[in-house]
Amino acid sequence: ARAPDRRSARLAFAALLALYFFSYFQRCAIPGTIFNELQREWSLSASAVIALGSVFLWIYGLMQLVVGIAADRFGGTRMLLAGGVILATGATLFPLSRSPDMLYASRAVAAFGDSFVYLCIVKELSLLFAPRRFAPLVGIVSFVAGCGGMAAMLPLERAVHFFGWRHALLAVGGSTFAVVGLAGLLLRKLNSLPPAMSAFTLRPMLDILRNRLNWPMFVGCAINFPLYFVIQTGLGKKFMQDFAGLSSPQAATFTLIMMAVTAVSSLAGGLALQHTGGRRKPYLFVGTGLLLAAMVLMLAGVLWRGGPWVFLAGYILLALSNIASPIGSTVMKELNDSRYVAQSLALVNTLVYFGVVAWLTLSGTILDLFQAGAVHTPDGVIYPPRAYAIVLAIFSGLAAISLVATCRVKETHGTPAAS
Repeated sequence: ARAPDRRSARLAFAALLALYFFSYFQRCAIPGTIFNELQREWSLSASAVIALGSVFLWIYGLMQLVVGIAADRFGGTRMLLAGGVILATGATLFPLSRSPDMLYASRAVAAFGDSFVYLCIVKELSLLFAPRRFAPLVGIVSFVAGCGGMAAMLPLERAVHFFGWRHALLAVGGSTFAVVGLAGLLLRKLNSLPPAMSAFTLRPMLDILRNRLNWPMFVGCAINFPLYFVIQTGLGKKFMQDFAGLSSPQAATFTLIMMAVTAVSSLAGGLALQHTGGRRKPYLFVGTGLLLAAMVLMLAGVLWRGGPWVFLAGYILLALSNIASPIGSTVMKELNDSRYVAQSLALVNTLVYFGVVAWLTLSGTILDLFQAGAVHTPDGVIYPPRAYAIVLAIFSGLAAISLVATCRVKETHGTPAAS
């Protein structure tokens, strides 16, 4: 099959971006922005509310390895559209749920569908565009993800305030169905491209695991983005309400600013590679250093009772650390066989979201340990500063470990591994 013309490729890319907007929205919106609403309505513990995010990410992470192999075998388009339909179904069922069990089940359905989206998009990018455009395009994908995340912060909080969380999320589910339909219409015009593999095999995945050059990257993948994501979507809004005493819209504004900076820094990271002589490692080092600085600053703010602006500065540093996100994907692509792009990034995604689940679960468990000292109000449960200090101290230690691992990453200079 021949490659598509430029106009068809751009239309297809626009359709993929629209779908990824809603895909990332689902990861960011629940439970963070509606934490108190869910806890109040269902009388759930902190760990039970956080588990709504964890069950999503467990399934998402587990499915990455399967999706990576399948994407390299079949290409991405068909699985992308099938996953989009399943994602939209889960997103619609969640606000229709009438029991906690149904909440968890609908999140599981949405996670299964969402697990196909990112890897299939990356696979299609590697087929539709020249290798030199890969990092900038991944940066654009990350930017659109940030826009979806921004929509899941203050805009969702305001919609929940005026219409209730059920109506707000039901509208999102319907919009996701519409975007999947539009993507299907546009992608029909795209010429199919031959897959890289003729059969299912675990050999490429085993080769990726055995490649020692990948190991420092694996450490960073399990720590860097997961710590950012836990603050962004799990604890960030509630922490500002509990510790700094901000109102719900004020706290949502802080996480909105954080997501906006994330979107811009991710885009900048992808574009900057074209102007730095192909060097990758400095961006990884700067990103990890910013992560460590953010965690230490917020820990100091809790210990010495800093004001809200201290934590906003920490949130911005966390967001800026995402400048390394598209560079990390590019490095993994260059350290491994170019025929198996989806599988190398699948392993990265698995580690990333298993890391998110681990640190989310740990955070919820620590908060529950301080349940006796928490203050119960009509709006929710307010946890003591000591609980958050312990969480941030652990996160600071993890960031320090990641910084050491980053020093051992090989500089690729944009040279891909041999196929």
